[in-house]
Amino acid sequence: MADRRLQVVAGGIGVVAILVLGHLVSVPEPDWSGPYRMPVAVGEPAELRYATVTAAEPAGSKVADVNGVLMESPGVWLAVEVDVVVRDRTSALAHAVVVAQDGRQFEVSGARASFLTGAMPPGIPVSVDVLVELPGGGRSRGEPAAGSQPGRSLRLPRRHRPGHHPGGGGTVGGDDRSGDGRARTLGGGGAVTATRLGTWARRNRWGLALLPIAAVAVLAASSDRLDAYYLMANPIRASVAEPGQAITFQTQAVDADGSHDLAVEFSLAGTTPTSELWGGDSIELPDGARLVRVDLALAAPPESILLGCQMAVVDTEGRRYDYQHLPIGGGSQPVSPCVPEDTPGPRPSLGALGGGGLAPDEEPRPERWSVGPVFVVPEDAEIEAVLVWWNLPDYAELRVG
Repeated sequence: MADRRLQVVAGGIGVVAILVLGHLVSVPEPDWSGPYRMPVAVGEPAELRYATVTAAEPAGSKVADVNGVLMESPGVWLAVEVDVVVRDRTSALAHAVVVAQDGRQFEVSGARASFLTGAMPPGIPVSVDVLVELPGGGRSRGEPAAGSQPGRSLRLPRRHRPGHHPGGGGTVGGDDRSGDGRARTLGGGGAVTATRLGTWARRNRWGLALLPIAAVAVLAASSDRLDAYYLMANPIRASVAEPGQAITFQTQAVDADGSHDLAVEFSLAGTTPTSELWGGDSIELPDGARLVRVDLALAAPPESILLGCQMAVVDTEGRRYDYQHLPIGGGSQPVSPCVPEDTPGPRPSLGALGGGGLAPDEEPRPERWSVGPVFVVPEDAEIEAVLVWWNLPDYAELRVG
């Protein structure tokens, strides 16, 4: 009993010590309400989750060209050139702030600011001009905080295996197990035959039996995040067509009237280098970029709602280039990459706002047609597949020969 009381007292002292240590050593909770700031010097690259961002030396002026309009400021216009190289998939910078030396923050937004990045293909260096108006007398360190809020990183605890301390062999005349998990011989003078592990497992057998059920319940309770943040945002379930093979992709389109079943036939003729956008517009390509046209034949009933289609190409390095109606470098293409521009077919319903059906005086979409959407990719990109989808996670993967 004395040993048992000693263990209880020692455990209590340990708990108090841990509480005191936790009070003395406190780690502040990160502020997740805004972008995570990564301090770097001017001209040094900041390695963000989705891109590498490098800010040049800021420059000031009383007059600036803001989206094509010359504006004079009672304070000063601050301009910073930011070089961005996106990785993995087409992305756009979503946020920029200029931080003054006194801690004030000036959001790069509104009519008297300029921060138009557009969607940037991965692997292509793009220069973005950040322009913001500062009040008179304001001094800035020129620290544009560009990027998107990263998600939290969960780290699993280290796995510990219970120690196993077997006793020696021998004949035992009888034993009496005390509460501290040690086996005591009573009359036979033999060795210890039970271990701490065995005694602990017996005491906690019901908890151990229910532990898998509790783990399943926890996973089920958190599964909504899997659906909202992963499945609905990523292509997961593929219908694959090998090179030269036609495929009928079955999926659903969703509008204000509900879900509509779709069955669309795809036949990929291939990908071709080109010098102009789909529709004939010219484009000023960034250095290290080129244009690739996807030659695709489709077939579907004229009443099918296909305007919500999205398309991307994937290269052999796994980088994804999404179709852009207004690509980087200027020019424009049809809004939807899957339908003819003049006869796109029925519009999705917007409920009380109207919409739905064919536009006035519009001809129905033919049962078979071809499209040629154009993508901006790096010069060294080798296209491996074309992806098409309406509602993720289901998508069609058309592999390039």
